[in-house]
Amino acid sequence: MDSVLSISNGNGPPEQWRITGRSMMEFWSREMATPLGDAFSAWYAARTTLSRRLPNPFLGGLPQEFADIRIPPSDKAYQPVEAVSFHADVRDPNPLNFVLVPRGAPLVRIGDITDVLAQRALMSDLVLCRGLRYPAYQQIEQTIDGRSLGYMRLMLPVAGETGAVTRIYAFCRLLAGDAELMRKQMVAAT
Repeated sequence: MDSVLSISNGNGPPEQWRITGRSMMEFWSREMATPLGDAFSAWYAARTTLSRRLPNPFLGGLPQEFADIRIPPSDKAYQPVEAVSFHADVRDPNPLNFVLVPRGAPLVRIGDITDVLAQRALMSDLVLCRGLRYPAYQQIEQTIDGRSLGYMRLMLPVAGETGAVTRIYAFCRLLAGDAELMRKQMVAAT
């Protein structure tokens, strides 16, 4: 799924987010040897106690599409050891009350994010991931104050005791732009 969110920035260039959904096969061709690949492998392995080996899609160990994975692991079974960019508590029915827990920054409620575009993009992606109940792998391209930032994002849902998605972990890998700009975006959200 592709979406472009844009907002006027006074007399300057508009702020823009382009979010492009990517396939599982593209994920493995790009991320197999990255922290995103490791995070997905651990998430997938947490779904079952039958096998703790890292899945390999080229050996037929995984479904062909993310949409084929409808049962997320429990929030107790999946405890990522990799550096999570953020996780979100998505238990509240109102997405404005979702709570982001960014790495190295204070908690922030989605409804309190002052950047309207960031608020809408995050809220939309979290609602979609929660409702679909399977991972989302996306390429994000942002233009902020005339500066470009590109990164890959993997969102992994986990379920509570009732089976409803309660938390979503997000992992990001910078493609282009300034890592400091990406850090500032996370701090600005708080």
